[in-house]
Amino acid sequence: MSTLHVTYDLLRHQLRRPLGWLLAILLLMSWPALRTFLPLGLVTADLHHWTGAYEVAFLGGVAAIVLCLGPLEEIRWMMRPVGPIGRISVQWTALLVMGGLAGSLALIPAHLFHDWQQVDFRAGDSLGALVVGWSHTAALAVCVLQLRLDPHLGAALVLGLVTVVPGSTTGEGPLGSTLLAWTDAGETLRTSFEFPLTGAHWIGAALPIFGWVACALACATPGAERGPGHALRDPR
Repeated sequence: MSTLHVTYDLLRHQLRRPLGWLLAILLLMSWPALRTFLPLGLVTADLHHWTGAYEVAFLGGVAAIVLCLGPLEEIRWMMRPVGPIGRISVQWTALLVMGGLAGSLALIPAHLFHDWQQVDFRAGDSLGALVVGWSHTAALAVCVLQLRLDPHLGAALVLGLVTVVPGSTTGEGPLGSTLLAWTDAGETLRTSFEFPLTGAHWIGAALPIFGWVACALACATPGAERGPGHALRDPR
């Protein structure tokens, strides 16, 4: 089963769910909401409307990735012929594409209705950092998928690792810094708001991605997969 087939099935599945439509509507409305409420001071002090659009896009992509974990588990049996490496590659790519599609719902209106040349903001750096953040989240999600947990538990675990753990970890000491490096998928994006990213930043951001993929490969087994689920079917 190719990446295109898996991505198409995930997109079709989300468009059949009220939660998928709700996420899409919220992301489309995020730019008007930011332009309305930011001048009123109803946000955190460090958030601006141009960086806020990227923050919303990142969170929307993370939400889309989490919502796709259940459907991916249901069609796991279809990817048995490609082996563990092929399965993990397809899963990671499909999750990354779904995160990008969701995030674009927040970014496209922001770029259409705002002159980015009039602000001191490097949109190009932040766009690349955004893709890195989604890649990090997708790699973590793929690793959790290999554990064969209940879909709801797996989704909660990924969401908690990406949001709760970085928010509650100070980063002090070896353990704290390691936890942040492995779980804080949005760190590179936040850094891009403050100053231009160097090659060292990009390499440092890519290392946890390779680490999670390596963990997924270590946990993956070519054993027998369960039969087809009811939610998704092979489009062929």
